[in-house]
Amino acid sequence: AKLGVGDVFGEMSLMTGEPRSSSVKALTSTVVLEIEKEIIKTLFESNKEFYNKIAHVFAKRKLTLGDIENSGVNVDEQMADMVAKFKTAVINFLGLK
Repeated sequence: AKLGVGDVFGEMSLMTGEPRSSSVKALTSTVVLEIEKEIIKTLFESNKEFYNKIAHVFAKRKLTLGDIENSGVNVDEQMADMVAKFKTAVINFLGLK
C-alpha cells in the first residue's frame, strides 16, 4: 500500500501488542511522528470517544485487508465483533481502567 499525508502505520502493534505485519519504506523525503505507548494510554484514558473511533478504524482496516474469513456472518456483525475484540486487546495491553 502507498500511504500519504496524515496516514498512520504501526498502530496495531502500538495499541494491542500484536507483532507488526509489514515494513515501511519512504519513497520521498518524509516527516514521521513517533507516538509512544504512554501517550496513547493517556489519550485513551482522557477521551473515550477517541478510543471508540480508533477501535472502529482498526476493525475496518482488518476487514478491508481480508484478515477475517468470510464465514457467512454479515459485515455489521463482523465489524461489531472486531471492534469489541480490539477494545479488549487495547484495554489489556495498555492497562486501561
